[in-house]
Amino acid sequence: MSRRRSYEQIDYSLRPAKHVERKMLAEALGYLSSFG
Repeated sequence: MSRRRSYEQIDYSLRPAKHVERKMLAEALGYLSSFG
């Protein structure tokens, strides 16, 4: 159980970075789709 909590804490701390990464990925996909 404590392991799951620590995992949730890590997920929360990485949430901003994940959001930025997802935004970059979305922009890259949009750029590629408009390019092709």
